[in-house]
Amino acid sequence: MQRVPDRGERDVHHRRVQDDQELPGAARGQDEAQPPRGPLRGSRRVSGHGESLLGRGVRSPDAALLTTERDGKRRSGSGPPGCSFRYPRWSRKEQSARDHRLIRRLDGHGAINRAPRGYCGPGESLQHPAPETDTGGSPQMLRFKLLGPLDVAADGPAFAPTAPRVLNTLALLLVRAGHVVPLETIIEELWGEDPPRSAARTAQTYVYQIRRWLSDEAVPAGHKEMLVTRPPGYSLHVDPGQLDLGDFEGLLARGRGLLERGRPGEAAVPLRAALELWDGPALANIQLGRVLEGHAAALEEHRSRALNLRIEADLRLGRHRELIGELRSLVTAKPYDEWYHSLLVCTLANAGRRYDALEAYHAARDLLAEDLGLSPSPELCKVHNAVLHGDAPSAPLSCAA
Repeated sequence: MQRVPDRGERDVHHRRVQDDQELPGAARGQDEAQPPRGPLRGSRRVSGHGESLLGRGVRSPDAALLTTERDGKRRSGSGPPGCSFRYPRWSRKEQSARDHRLIRRLDGHGAINRAPRGYCGPGESLQHPAPETDTGGSPQMLRFKLLGPLDVAADGPAFAPTAPRVLNTLALLLVRAGHVVPLETIIEELWGEDPPRSAARTAQTYVYQIRRWLSDEAVPAGHKEMLVTRPPGYSLHVDPGQLDLGDFEGLLARGRGLLERGRPGEAAVPLRAALELWDGPALANIQLGRVLEGHAAALEEHRSRALNLRIEADLRLGRHRELIGELRSLVTAKPYDEWYHSLLVCTLANAGRRYDALEAYHAARDLLAEDLGLSPSPELCKVHNAVLHGDAPSAPLSCAA
């Protein structure tokens, strides 16, 4: 005997028929084609916000990666409230390859900026270069630049950490490369005389972040680390050719030695090469603290030293006319440096422009008297007297004499 539905079942059936009549044909067909609600094969039941995604059989790439592994490690609090996902156990290499494939699929480009590892302060992050093609397992050769804006270059474009305090910490380790930088020195550079209570822990976090970044980018497995702990602080080891400051100091020493041995033509070559390494003031993109200010001032003095030696080499080679324009620029940039004033008077006189040489001397004398209340130096007066007597003035030599 056939069972007759009761009144409640007939009402439910009537409402379903009305809903189907109100839906368009395409939407009604799509609704009928949906599978019944329930967990996906090979996945765990996801409740709360995840039910609308996985319970209806919708397989997004991220959801499939999160749910299809049965033996994964369970984490709580990683998804929306009320959700619990199963994360697969990935090795470090597999996780990196999976992230690269996922980002390529999302942005449609081959260039990928990996998320930084380690901790950054609020609003701070490390900028990583795009991964290069496989080079057979050989490490990248990082090159650090301090003579100008701080930059780090590998096989691709230049890059550097963007977090200000991480950048200061890296700069301090680089200017003292090969030496131990005490933790107290790092704290003084970052916070001055009023560090917070957590200064030591935060500074150690910045150092840890730089160490992880360097190991990820340049140090292969089994290779010694670049940044090591050496009580009472840390030491950064770089190879020859990795730091432009080391190249500059080597070229400067070579040029000075050749000039002292009376070989100005050969000395001018390494001195010019040393000056070409500079792209502006030292550490130009860093807000310097007290410690780095002293190091930056010392670097600028080394730059002036190389410039003076190169000018002296050109003077010994008789390049007076070629130096006039450069010396005028230096006199404007450093108006109280009497050595440059003396060289300008000397080069103008030796180039046959004695009138301009006398004008340059009077301008220097008036500047020193009005601004500083000083008389010209004996070297400047000696050059002036030689011009008045019609003699060829000899240029005052720098400390290479």
